Amino acid sequence: MNNRLLLRRQSLPSLVLSMTGALLGLLLMLAALQAWLDFTRLFHDKNDLLSAQYLILNKKVSTLNTLGLFQSGFSNQEIAALRLRPEVESVGAFHATSFDAMAILEVPDQDKKQVPRQESQIFFESVPAAFLDIQPEHWKWEPGDSVLPIIIPTEFINLYNFGLAPSQGLPQISKGLAESATMKIAARMPGGDKIFYGKIAGFSDRISSILVPEQFVNYSNQLLQKKAAAPSRLILRCTDPSSPALLHFLDEHGYETNQENLKNARLNFILRIVMSVLLGIGTLIILLSLLSFIQYAQLLIHRSAYELRVLIHLGYYYLQLWKRYFLFYLLLFSPLLMLAFLLLRLGHGWFCSFLSDQGLVLDPSLSMDAWAGGLVLYVFLLSGIGLALQRSLKKLSR
Repeated sequence: MNNRLLLRRQSLPSLVLSMTGALLGLLLMLAALQAWLDFTRLFHDKNDLLSAQYLILNKKVSTLNTLGLFQSGFSNQEIAALRLRPEVESVGAFHATSFDAMAILEVPDQDKKQVPRQESQIFFESVPAAFLDIQPEHWKWEPGDSVLPIIIPTEFINLYNFGLAPSQGLPQISKGLAESATMKIAARMPGGDKIFYGKIAGFSDRISSILVPEQFVNYSNQLLQKKAAAPSRLILRCTDPSSPALLHFLDEHGYETNQENLKNARLNFILRIVMSVLLGIGTLIILLSLLSFIQYAQLLIHRSAYELRVLIHLGYYYLQLWKRYFLFYLLLFSPLLMLAFLLLRLGHGWFCSFLSDQGLVLDPSLSMDAWAGGLVLYVFLLSGIGLALQRSLKKLSR
């Protein structure tokens, strides 16, 4: 009977309007959160689009470099300045071997066709393992090891398969076959030629260089008794490579990088902005709906002020009355949250089906983070309304 007495003066249109705003805010925020998680997972698997980006820097080559009047290496001061940039998380240096070497690649027979032995001059570089886009199982080398692991650019084998091989009538080579090949490396050293045997450990899409472990580069330079030269290239792990401030810094110092990498960085930046705007709009709608509910609750208490004062004079403590109002909103918001999750589940299923038709596969189930986000919003709304009710009833009881 008390519930009928306390709630009989409520305005149904105001209640429906507030519920609709809360539902839209919940749905938009949950959808933005789920979309962020989906795209993060999707592009991390594909291209690391939403994760940190990598830029490879070198200095511009001029006529002075050709004449030997200017060195293009990066000094310690220049590397330190790059590390201090807020957009740069870490900096890695390329270090090259200093010896002349001839590589002989012997590929096993493929479909009973003899693949010609490939011979070429070769050079090796190394970068810290943290900057590699692949992590071979045995990416290390020590003096005395029989096999030298090597990473080559994916573009190298593509150039052979789709450029050299068709033009010369040579058989194409798969990545698996290339990894089974043995590379004999004849290196010219002070005490005579040294022979190393290399195995292709993987193919890199990020770095266009022939990579070996850092231990091998250090060992070979020690044998030649050569001091490590200043690195001519750097690799940067950046949070925002498309930052105008960073691009201005690079241009000001005469540093060059691959413009295709910057295109991906700009797309990354745009996606982050879109997701942030969606989250911001959802947050604004949630706050507006919370204010609407608070005003509605205060209006409901104001309309029932006479009944509330009578109950308080009869001995009801204001927290007893607060529990009845709070229970009303608890029963109101529980189905609202379930409806928001139901609509999100249906919309997410349709979205995953649409992406599947475009060749992008996503898990149709909702992320646990989305569930947790919905519960946090649910608690936030109820807490805000509960505090507003408590203050209004406490003020009325005085």
